[in-house]
Amino acid sequence: MYNGNLIPSLYRGCTKLESITVKYNQRMNKLKADIDSFRQYDRCVLEPLLQHYGVKTTYLDLVDNVWVALWFALHQTINSHEYVYYSNNTNPYSYILLVATDAINISDRNGVYEGATTRLVDLRKALPSYFLRPHAQHAYMLKKKGRVESDYSDLIIGIAKIPTELGFKWIGTSEFLTVSALFPAAYFDTGYKILLKKYPEDEQGTINQYGSIQILTD
Repeated sequence: MYNGNLIPSLYRGCTKLESITVKYNQRMNKLKADIDSFRQYDRCVLEPLLQHYGVKTTYLDLVDNVWVALWFALHQTINSHEYVYYSNNTNPYSYILLVATDAINISDRNGVYEGATTRLVDLRKALPSYFLRPHAQHAYMLKKKGRVESDYSDLIIGIAKIPTELGFKWIGTSEFLTVSALFPAAYFDTGYKILLKKYPEDEQGTINQYGSIQILTD
C-alpha cells in the first residue's frame, strides 16, 4: 500500500527548506529578468512550465487523464542529472493518487485557478500550443500557498491500487502512451527547443540542485 509523502521536487531529500526556498526564489526572479522569452510569463506560469520540462520547483505534477496517470504509475524514472530514463515498474502493484484542490476560482491569468490554500495551473491553457509536452500529458500543476509547503499528502483523497501486470494489459500498445508521444522530441516540440536554447545549465551544482531541461531516452 502507498504510504509515502507527496513532496514537490525542489524539496525532495532536503532538510534546510527555508534556505532552499530563498535561493530558489532568487534564481527564478533572475531567470525572468535575464531571459527575454521568459519575461512574458508570470512566475505562476513560468515555474510550472520549467518544472514540466525538468526543473525542480515548489509545484506538484498532476494530470486529468486516467490513462496518462496509469502510464506514469506503470513506469519508474531513473534520473542522472541532465538525463532521465523511463523503465517499466517492476513492483507487483502500481498506484494512482487522487488529489484534491480548492483552486476553483478563475483568475485574470489564463489557465490559472486560485483557492484559499492552493493554486492550480492548467498548462494547456496557460501556454502557447507550440509547447507540446504539457498538451500530450494533459498537464496540471498544483502549489500550496504559504512560504514553505513541503508535503502535499494531506491533499490525497483516494488511492487506486492496480496490479502492475494488469495495468500494462489495460494500456496495451497505444501509440499515444509511449515515451515519444508523451515527451515529444525537440524536433516536434518547438517550446522544448526554445527552452533548450534559453535555459542556463552551465554549472554542475545548479543542475544537481534544480534539475535541468531534461533529455529523455527510452
